[in-house]
Amino acid sequence: MKFGTSAARTVAFASIESGSVSLGVVRIDGDATAVLASDHAELSLEARTPEQTIVGLKQLIAELGKKVLAKPEMLGQQKHIREFFCVLFAPWTSSRINRAAESYPNATHITGTMIGLLEKKAASVSGNAPDLLQSNTVQILLNGYPTAAPIGKRAQSLEAIVQISTCNPAMRAAMLEVAPTIVPGVTPPLYAGNAALMRTAAASEIEDVLVLHVSNEGSEALVLRRGVPEKHAYLQIGARSMVQKAMPNAAPEETLATLRLIANDQCSPDACTAVQQGFASMEPDLVHTFGEFFSTTLGPERLPHKIMLTVNPDLAPWLSGFFARIDFTQCTDTSQPFEVALLPLAPAGKAAAGQAVDPDFALALTLINKETNK
Repeated sequence: MKFGTSAARTVAFASIESGSVSLGVVRIDGDATAVLASDHAELSLEARTPEQTIVGLKQLIAELGKKVLAKPEMLGQQKHIREFFCVLFAPWTSSRINRAAESYPNATHITGTMIGLLEKKAASVSGNAPDLLQSNTVQILLNGYPTAAPIGKRAQSLEAIVQISTCNPAMRAAMLEVAPTIVPGVTPPLYAGNAALMRTAAASEIEDVLVLHVSNEGSEALVLRRGVPEKHAYLQIGARSMVQKAMPNAAPEETLATLRLIANDQCSPDACTAVQQGFASMEPDLVHTFGEFFSTTLGPERLPHKIMLTVNPDLAPWLSGFFARIDFTQCTDTSQPFEVALLPLAPAGKAAAGQAVDPDFALALTLINKETNK
């Protein structure tokens, strides 16, 4: 699916995760991307129902859209924006894998019609549910082997693997309602965030991997085997809850700032010790939670022993070390500790006025660039 023509254009897009929004305007010209303006905002920390969270995110997007468009660097650029895209991460979107296969008594010439009917069969398992977002064929197998160009070949078995993505209907309605307040007259295409995770992980050429996207309010996991998404799940433990459990009497922003100082060896001994002890004290509960998530929700099959992690940059050093250091060998297919690396985010163009492009923004932009340049 392409976003339009390959001509240079200015587009706006929003990356929405569990409790925060990244919104930006970029100019795309082939493989070259320039970030004209961007910003990020989070919902305040308080108990909310999912319905209240959706209302809050909708309001946040509207406010952030006005803020971004009003930035000095957007002077004269607004009139060029004709498109607005939304990338929704878990828990607002989820996915599953459907398979459909046909066998033939003799080697048979494979046609596009045969593949199309099989893809339709695999996608139809999901029905026409109101939460259906999109279905994408991720692999075609001939005689059990992945084949990039199956049409015209001969085979005795044909299989289509289709990824079905769904979206929370209330969130879908909220996005369709708020988008025209940012870019008048548009109906934004909605994309599942797991597609951004999958495309970004594919750039590493590691076929068997557990992709872990830890957002503010939860953790989204995507299991890839032979480059094909196998399982997708969401755990309601995110960066904010980790930080709060470690330092319940401190503001999350202060704790993250201290972690940044620790990583740069700039922290005072007293502050360092307090934060380090706080995180050490919450580790046993976190080990139990993720151990159960890995073995039960993502099980019963053992997981790839390689993790690609994306998380708040200030929390990344500690969380990477946590997964590499803790014994999760009972959950891995090699019975070896996890090998952890940060998800390789492609450069997101030149940020305006020295702005840092956050991980969720970069993930969404990776998806847009990939789809645009197919």
